[in-house]
Amino acid sequence: MLFVWLVVETLGAPLPSIPILLAAGVLTATGQLSITTALALSIVACLIGDGAWYALGKRWGSSVLRVLCKISLEPDTCVRRGSDFVSRRGSRTLLFAKFVPGISTVTVILCASSGAPLLSFLFYDVLGNALYTGGYLALGRIIGARVDKLASIAHSVSGASIGIALLFAFLLIVRRYMQRRKFQASVQTSRITPQELLDLIERGANPFMVDLRHPLDMLTDARVIPGAMRLTPAQLTARPNDIPHDREIILYCT
Repeated sequence: MLFVWLVVETLGAPLPSIPILLAAGVLTATGQLSITTALALSIVACLIGDGAWYALGKRWGSSVLRVLCKISLEPDTCVRRGSDFVSRRGSRTLLFAKFVPGISTVTVILCASSGAPLLSFLFYDVLGNALYTGGYLALGRIIGARVDKLASIAHSVSGASIGIALLFAFLLIVRRYMQRRKFQASVQTSRITPQELLDLIERGANPFMVDLRHPLDMLTDARVIPGAMRLTPAQLTARPNDIPHDREIILYCT
């Protein structure tokens, strides 16, 4: 269950991995699961999912992110956060990516599309997965060590741990789903279609257009709408005087 859960989670399914890792850690303390086996299976499971995304990122570049954002419950801003991390630290981002909600898979794809060598990816990904899964397994083991001292309930720890993990995972999925719905609702009211933008341009409305894509996104598709200014969200915030107040302002990132 631990192995399958982590493979499916790293492949993009909205299943939080922390509850199942904690549950497995508890079971290692009660002698119902080997800590070595749990750690090895966890690392291999994460590597399978990450390896698949790395191969897809190498083949199709950052366009793979569009597919990921459709199946993930994380808000689409995770792509921007991942791009910032990778542009500053490269493959080393994989050491802590899984500890930052929403950027783990994104980071793998961005590392691949930005040209990170396979050996570098494998080294940092394996080490990062070991730190992440090992840390939560150890925390679960500490909790389980306390539970194991209570002989009266130790025999039911296995079922209880899995049950609590499933309940916690369900609550996290619901929370992420609500966050995504809120995010989508916040941008839906101000959305404009490509055809509507074209109509504005052809009517001579002269809209002020800003391309918000990160430099990493430009590696696989350098096209820009004619007349658009390239600014990251941080630059847009830092340069308010460059934004006109007498024209339609159009922001786009895809």
